[in-house]
Amino acid sequence: MNDLRNESIHLMLNLSTVCNLACRYCIVDAGRAYGAQEQLMSQDTGHTTIDWLFDTFPSSSRYLIGFLGGEPFLNFSTMQSVMKYAIERGNKSGISIEFTAITNGTRINEERISFLRQYPFHLVFSMDGPLTIHDSLRITARGKGTHHMVVKAFEKALGCQSSTFSVGVSCTLTKGTDSDAILQYFRNFEVGSLKMEWVRISNDSALYPDSTDISRYRDTLLHRAEWFTSCMESTGRSPDYTFRNIVARYATNNTHNHHCAAAQSIFGISTIGDIYPCSYFSGDDNYIIGSVRTGLSEDRVKAYLMQTSVMEYEDCRTCAVRNICSGGCPVARRYTGKIDCALTQLEVEAGQKTFEKLIKNDPFCIMAIGNRAAAEELRNGLVQLQLGGCQDDGR
Repeated sequence: MNDLRNESIHLMLNLSTVCNLACRYCIVDAGRAYGAQEQLMSQDTGHTTIDWLFDTFPSSSRYLIGFLGGEPFLNFSTMQSVMKYAIERGNKSGISIEFTAITNGTRINEERISFLRQYPFHLVFSMDGPLTIHDSLRITARGKGTHHMVVKAFEKALGCQSSTFSVGVSCTLTKGTDSDAILQYFRNFEVGSLKMEWVRISNDSALYPDSTDISRYRDTLLHRAEWFTSCMESTGRSPDYTFRNIVARYATNNTHNHHCAAAQSIFGISTIGDIYPCSYFSGDDNYIIGSVRTGLSEDRVKAYLMQTSVMEYEDCRTCAVRNICSGGCPVARRYTGKIDCALTQLEVEAGQKTFEKLIKNDPFCIMAIGNRAAAEELRNGLVQLQLGGCQDDGR
């Protein structure tokens, strides 16, 4: 696995298998899907995880350490301890450390924001839009809505943003919700990132999108594309997570065999220290690829990468966008048995058109999405991006 040693490494620590909410679409069933694992990660396991990270990838220049659950802020003491320890080790080794966490927002207060602001930190709130939409989905165990409480914390965090502390949103779209109204709602906030994803649950669920939702989503994508283009042309950046990723794949003129870098430069750590390709596999022994105490299993890593390669998905072999989608998220496939290709194709097509427009109007905007090398090649006239000629980099 020496080819991974110089990459930026993203580690996702599952600090808590429990949650204080009972969201209708929760893919981990408020923590019950994690089975009999310890509910909270101990500080000892957290520190051992950081030691494993530094010992396994000593040549990396940057680590992104994420916290999630359940609700990670139910275990804030371990979060604090892990952050301090990671920074201590990073300072000694010269490796840059950044942090992120995804939260339901109910345990965020001024004191905790003040602590997070001392570090390079991106705080992501799980929010589903305006009050009526959010409170129909993100509820307490007693069925009470959480919008008022979450927005209060969200706006407090937004007001504390700085050059090193930023705030984002992760939004879940479900059947019957007005995706355009949700987009317009979040555009009113100065967020650092906005991720809008369709629910990852069984196709027979009452919350899974139908043909009407897909048709409506097409209009939302047009508005997202306009917003993304406007942001890129005016400021050189956009918070839209989906468009940024799709446009970046076209901009780098290559494709990946895998949807993401899970088990390559992304790893999920369970509360007891088991290593998974992604934290959302946590609790399923079939996806364990090692332990922070004994290291990675090369055989299990290879097996996972082979299993999740786009070339292994029969439904992808004749798909026109497989080299951009790369088979879709393996977690979504685990829960649904497949990827909703209609939704994915709409997103990829909208992303391609957006890329074509940006390249035509201002090719150097590529620099703003992290592809500085390609931008310099464009500047020097050394390459021409061909939308239909992606080169496979083997991921």
